[in-house]
Amino acid sequence: MRLDVPQKKVGEVEQEWIDNLLARIDEEDWFVDNYRKHAGGMYHCDTIPFIHTVKCGSMTQGPENIQIQAIGPRPMYEKYADVVQPFYDRLMEIYPKTTKLAMFMARLAPRQSIGGHCDSSLFGIGCHRIHIPLKTNPDVEYVIADSYDHESNQGNGRMTSYYWEAGNVYEFSNEKWHEVHNNSDEWRIHIVANAYELTEEEINTPIDRKGSMELLYKYANVTPDTWWLGDGK
Repeated sequence: MRLDVPQKKVGEVEQEWIDNLLARIDEEDWFVDNYRKHAGGMYHCDTIPFIHTVKCGSMTQGPENIQIQAIGPRPMYEKYADVVQPFYDRLMEIYPKTTKLAMFMARLAPRQSIGGHCDSSLFGIGCHRIHIPLKTNPDVEYVIADSYDHESNQGNGRMTSYYWEAGNVYEFSNEKWHEVHNNSDEWRIHIVANAYELTEEEINTPIDRKGSMELLYKYANVTPDTWWLGDGK
Protein backbone atom coordinates (compact mmCIF):
# COMPACT_ATOMS: atom_id res chain seq x y z
CA MET A 1 0.00 0.00 0.00
CA ARG A 2 1.20 3.47 -0.85
CA LEU A 3 1.71 5.57 2.28
CA ASP A 4 2.27 9.29 2.68
CA VAL A 5 5.73 8.40 4.02
CA PRO A 6 8.20 5.66 3.00
CA GLN A 7 7.79 3.85 6.32
CA LYS A 8 6.42 4.38 9.80
CA LYS A 9 6.31 2.77 13.21
CA VAL A 10 2.75 1.75 14.05
CA GLY A 11 3.13 -0.15 17.32
CA GLU A 12 5.16 -2.40 19.58
CA VAL A 13 5.15 -6.03 20.74
CA GLU A 14 6.32 -7.60 23.99
CA GLN A 15 9.83 -9.01 24.33
CA GLU A 16 8.34 -12.09 25.99
CA TRP A 17 6.38 -12.84 22.81
CA ILE A 18 9.57 -12.60 20.76
CA ASP A 19 11.51 -14.85 23.13
CA ASN A 20 8.76 -17.48 23.12
CA LEU A 21 8.54 -17.52 19.34
CA LEU A 22 12.30 -17.71 18.74
CA ALA A 23 12.62 -20.49 21.32
CA ARG A 24 10.07 -22.58 19.42
CA ILE A 25 12.12 -22.68 16.20
CA ASP A 26 13.90 -25.86 15.16
CA GLU A 27 16.34 -25.48 12.29
CA GLU A 28 14.47 -27.95 10.08
CA ASP A 29 11.30 -25.84 10.35
CA TRP A 30 12.75 -23.38 7.86
CA PHE A 31 12.67 -25.98 5.08
CA VAL A 32 9.23 -27.59 5.53
CA ASP A 33 7.20 -25.01 3.57
CA ASN A 34 9.88 -22.78 2.09
CA TYR A 35 8.29 -22.01 -1.31
CA ARG A 36 8.96 -18.27 -0.96
CA LYS A 37 12.69 -18.95 -1.39
CA HIS A 38 12.03 -19.43 -5.10
CA ALA A 39 10.47 -15.98 -5.51
CA GLY A 40 12.61 -13.37 -7.22
CA GLY A 41 15.48 -12.05 -5.11
CA MET A 42 14.72 -14.31 -2.12
CA TYR A 43 17.50 -16.86 -2.65
CA HIS A 44 19.18 -16.07 0.67
CA CYS A 45 15.92 -16.09 2.65
CA ASP A 46 14.13 -18.91 4.43
CA THR A 47 10.49 -18.71 5.43
CA ILE A 48 8.09 -20.34 7.87
CA PRO A 49 4.57 -19.44 6.67
CA PHE A 50 1.95 -19.40 9.42
CA ILE A 51 -1.14 -18.11 7.59
CA HIS A 52 -0.62 -17.66 3.86
CA THR A 53 -1.52 -18.85 0.37
CA VAL A 54 -0.51 -22.14 -1.24
CA LYS A 55 2.21 -20.13 -2.96
CA CYS A 56 3.29 -16.50 -2.87
CA GLY A 57 0.47 -14.47 -4.40
CA SER A 58 2.50 -13.43 -7.43
CA MET A 59 3.32 -17.09 -8.12
CA THR A 60 -0.28 -18.33 -7.96
CA GLN A 61 -2.53 -18.56 -11.00
CA GLY A 62 -6.08 -17.22 -10.98
CA PRO A 63 -7.89 -14.04 -9.89
CA GLU A 64 -5.90 -12.17 -7.30
CA ASN A 65 -8.83 -11.74 -4.93
CA ILE A 66 -9.29 -15.53 -4.90
CA GLN A 67 -5.64 -15.81 -3.87
CA ILE A 68 -6.52 -13.60 -0.89
CA GLN A 69 -9.57 -15.76 -0.21
CA ALA A 70 -7.26 -18.80 -0.10
CA ILE A 71 -5.18 -17.40 2.77
CA GLY A 72 -5.25 -19.94 5.57
CA PRO A 73 -3.14 -22.02 7.99
CA ARG A 74 0.02 -23.55 6.53
CA PRO A 75 1.69 -26.85 7.58
CA MET A 76 3.74 -25.27 10.40
CA TYR A 77 0.85 -23.26 11.84
CA GLU A 78 -0.22 -25.80 14.44
CA LYS A 79 3.27 -25.98 15.96
CA TYR A 80 3.49 -22.18 16.30
CA ALA A 81 -0.16 -21.24 16.85
CA ASP A 82 0.05 -20.36 20.54
CA VAL A 83 3.24 -18.30 20.29
CA VAL A 84 2.08 -16.50 17.12
CA GLN A 85 -1.37 -15.60 18.48
CA PRO A 86 -0.19 -12.55 20.50
CA PHE A 87 1.33 -11.04 17.35
CA TYR A 88 -1.87 -11.74 15.40
CA ASP A 89 -3.96 -10.11 18.13
CA ARG A 90 -1.71 -7.04 18.26
CA LEU A 91 -1.97 -6.57 14.49
CA MET A 92 -5.75 -6.82 14.68
CA GLU A 93 -5.67 -4.11 17.36
CA ILE A 94 -3.58 -1.85 15.13
CA TYR A 95 -5.61 -2.63 11.97
CA PRO A 96 -9.18 -3.29 13.23
CA LYS A 97 -10.70 -3.19 9.73
CA THR A 98 -8.69 -6.25 8.66
CA THR A 99 -10.74 -9.01 7.02
CA LYS A 100 -7.82 -11.25 6.00
CA LEU A 101 -4.36 -11.42 7.55
CA ALA A 102 -1.44 -13.28 5.96
CA MET A 103 1.61 -13.80 8.17
CA PHE A 104 4.95 -15.56 7.93
CA MET A 105 8.37 -15.51 9.57
CA ALA A 106 11.41 -14.89 7.39
CA ARG A 107 15.14 -14.96 7.98
CA LEU A 108 17.91 -13.42 5.88
CA ALA A 109 21.34 -15.03 5.95
CA PRO A 110 24.42 -13.19 7.26
CA ARG A 111 26.25 -11.03 4.72
CA GLN A 112 23.45 -11.45 2.19
CA SER A 113 20.82 -9.23 0.60
CA ILE A 114 17.32 -9.23 -0.80
CA GLY A 115 17.57 -7.67 -4.24
CA GLY A 116 15.79 -4.44 -5.05
CA HIS A 117 12.18 -4.77 -6.23
CA CYS A 118 8.70 -3.27 -6.05
CA ASP A 119 5.81 -5.35 -4.75
CA SER A 120 2.87 -5.46 -7.15
CA SER A 121 -0.60 -6.89 -7.76
CA LEU A 122 -3.66 -6.79 -5.55
CA PHE A 123 -2.21 -9.57 -3.41
CA GLY A 124 1.09 -7.72 -2.96
CA ILE A 125 0.09 -4.09 -2.43
CA GLY A 126 -3.66 -4.14 -1.83
CA CYS A 127 -2.90 -4.38 1.88
CA HIS A 128 -0.96 -2.91 4.78
CA ARG A 129 2.55 -4.44 4.46
CA ILE A 130 3.93 -4.94 7.95
CA HIS A 131 7.27 -6.00 9.46
CA ILE A 132 7.93 -6.98 13.06
CA PRO A 133 11.70 -7.42 13.64
CA LEU A 134 12.40 -10.29 16.04
CA LYS A 135 16.18 -10.60 15.75
CA THR A 136 18.21 -7.87 14.11
CA ASN A 137 21.01 -5.36 14.66
CA PRO A 138 22.10 -1.91 13.39
CA ASP A 139 24.11 -3.50 10.56
CA VAL A 140 20.89 -4.62 8.88
CA GLU A 141 19.51 -1.92 6.62
CA TYR A 142 16.18 -1.63 4.83
CA VAL A 143 16.59 0.68 1.86
CA ILE A 144 13.61 2.42 0.24
CA ALA A 145 13.88 4.58 -2.90
CA ASP A 146 11.92 7.75 -3.56
CA SER A 147 10.75 6.49 -6.93
CA TYR A 148 11.02 3.71 -9.50
CA ASP A 149 12.29 3.92 -13.08
CA HIS A 150 10.36 1.40 -15.19
CA GLU A 151 12.76 1.60 -18.12
CA SER A 152 15.86 0.64 -16.13
CA ASN A 153 13.98 -1.48 -13.58
CA GLN A 154 15.80 0.34 -10.79
CA GLY A 155 14.99 2.60 -7.91
CA ASN A 156 15.99 6.22 -8.41
CA GLY A 157 16.01 9.48 -6.53
CA ARG A 158 17.03 9.41 -2.90
CA MET A 159 17.75 5.95 -1.44
CA THR A 160 17.09 6.08 2.31
CA SER A 161 18.37 3.41 4.70
CA TYR A 162 16.34 2.47 7.79
CA TYR A 163 17.17 0.43 10.88
CA TRP A 164 14.05 -1.32 12.12
CA GLU A 165 14.49 -2.21 15.78
CA ALA A 166 13.35 -5.49 17.33
CA GLY A 167 10.06 -5.21 19.18
CA ASN A 168 8.57 -2.50 17.00
CA VAL A 169 5.87 -2.87 14.35
CA TYR A 170 6.51 -1.09 11.05
CA GLU A 171 4.44 -0.49 7.95
CA PHE A 172 6.09 0.64 4.74
CA SER A 173 5.14 1.79 1.27
CA ASN A 174 5.89 -1.46 -0.52
CA GLU A 175 4.99 -0.27 -4.00
CA LYS A 176 8.22 1.72 -3.80
CA TRP A 177 11.54 0.18 -4.80
CA HIS A 178 13.08 -1.48 -1.73
CA GLU A 179 15.94 -3.79 -0.83
CA VAL A 180 17.46 -5.30 2.30
CA HIS A 181 21.13 -5.75 3.23
CA ASN A 182 22.30 -7.84 6.16
CA ASN A 183 25.82 -6.52 6.71
CA SER A 184 26.26 -8.53 9.90
CA ASP A 185 27.37 -12.03 10.86
CA GLU A 186 23.95 -12.90 12.32
CA TRP A 187 20.67 -14.04 10.85
CA ARG A 188 17.99 -11.36 10.57
CA ILE A 189 14.53 -12.68 11.53
CA HIS A 190 11.25 -10.79 10.99
CA ILE A 191 7.54 -11.49 11.07
CA VAL A 192 6.03 -10.18 7.82
CA ALA A 193 2.29 -9.66 7.44
CA ASN A 194 -0.29 -8.46 4.92
CA ALA A 195 -3.44 -6.95 6.43
CA TYR A 196 -6.29 -6.79 3.89
CA GLU A 197 -9.46 -4.72 4.27
CA LEU A 198 -11.42 -6.05 1.29
CA THR A 199 -15.10 -6.83 1.91
CA GLU A 200 -16.33 -10.43 1.92
CA GLU A 201 -17.97 -9.88 -1.48
CA GLU A 202 -14.77 -8.43 -2.95
CA ILE A 203 -12.79 -11.42 -1.72
CA ASN A 204 -15.24 -14.12 -2.83
CA THR A 205 -16.44 -12.84 -6.22
CA PRO A 206 -14.21 -13.91 -9.16
CA ILE A 207 -12.91 -10.91 -11.09
CA ASP A 208 -11.04 -10.21 -14.30
CA ARG A 209 -7.89 -8.11 -14.71
CA LYS A 210 -9.89 -4.88 -14.92
CA GLY A 211 -11.74 -5.71 -11.71
CA SER A 212 -8.48 -6.58 -10.02
CA MET A 213 -6.99 -3.21 -11.00
CA GLU A 214 -10.09 -1.38 -9.70
CA LEU A 215 -9.68 -3.05 -6.31
CA LEU A 216 -5.96 -2.31 -6.38
CA TYR A 217 -6.65 1.40 -6.94
CA LYS A 218 -9.17 1.31 -4.09
CA TYR A 219 -7.03 -0.46 -1.49
CA ALA A 220 -3.44 0.25 -2.49
CA ASN A 221 -3.91 4.05 -2.53
CA VAL A 222 -2.62 4.31 -6.12
CA THR A 223 -4.11 5.54 -9.41
CA PRO A 224 -3.35 4.76 -13.08
CA ASP A 225 -1.28 7.96 -13.14
CA THR A 226 0.82 7.07 -10.10
CA TRP A 227 1.12 3.30 -10.42
CA TRP A 228 3.46 2.11 -13.17
CA LEU A 229 1.65 -1.23 -13.71
CA GLY A 230 -1.80 0.33 -13.88
CA ASP A 231 -3.55 -0.10 -17.24
CA GLY A 232 -0.25 -0.43 -19.08
CA LYS A 233 1.36 2.63 -17.51
